[in-house]
Amino acid sequence: MSAASYVTPAVGQLITQHSSSGSTQVTNYARIGHAAQQLLPEILQDLISIREPTTLLHSHVTNNSFLSRTLKQHEWSVISNVNLNGYANFDVPLIYKLVRNLNLVPKPKQGWDYKNPPQQSEITPGDDIECIRRVRNEIFHRGNSSVSATELALYFNVFRDIAGRLEIYLGKPGGNFVNKFNLLENCCMDEETEEIYLKRLDDLKRREKDVSEKVHNVEEEISVIKDSVRDTKTKGEKHEIDFKSKIDEVKRTTSYIQEETTLLESKQFELQQVFKQKTNELETKASFLTEQIAEITADLKM
Repeated sequence: MSAASYVTPAVGQLITQHSSSGSTQVTNYARIGHAAQQLLPEILQDLISIREPTTLLHSHVTNNSFLSRTLKQHEWSVISNVNLNGYANFDVPLIYKLVRNLNLVPKPKQGWDYKNPPQQSEITPGDDIECIRRVRNEIFHRGNSSVSATELALYFNVFRDIAGRLEIYLGKPGGNFVNKFNLLENCCMDEETEEIYLKRLDDLKRREKDVSEKVHNVEEEISVIKDSVRDTKTKGEKHEIDFKSKIDEVKRTTSYIQEETTLLESKQFELQQVFKQKTNELETKASFLTEQIAEITADLKM
């Protein structure tokens, strides 16, 4: 009897699930999406927790002239709760800002946010963080939800390369980050998990786009206000009334942006919790499969 045919029902079910659902292009999209929304942020959360103690973060940010001026309200809220929640709620964009402006790692060879992405030979921690930001944004703003097997392999090669280098940089055990990407790429993703993730990802993309549009509108309103201020100096009270009206409109729009951004943060945290649970389930299944294979191998040798 061959090893392939000598399997328990449970192991056979796992193999069937993997072959029937694990290779679809939509499932591939869910895999890279989960990597961008869960695993890449976890790496950066580990990095910043080592490089920046939570007890020092708020004072360092407050004393940084750029960060103190440019951080958004919801980002201040996350930072204010860091001593309570740690870095678990910090997403890639926020950690990137902090690492860059607090000089927590050496900058990329070409500098931060250079017009071209880091080259394959540029592999400093700063380069890897720059790559994480860019690949996260690329995945998050994809124009379609179909990912070929070739694309999937390319993405996960990048993920593993970055994860392996940052394991060494942070003094992590070998495979601490890399094994999570191996599991995500190869283990079965059940239909329920896939549907939950795709729905949440679509919702997050829509809300982020909406917030971006609102920010653009505010910028346009500010430009109009500046013009109105100049006119007010020469055209009297009528323009002063228009100016106050536009200020009120900007305040309303800003309030909306803050509410939507807070909701987006909440959705991202909810998604993280769902997939932490799913990742644990997948790791349990993978461990079970390994044990079954070991038993089968032992039986065949008898």
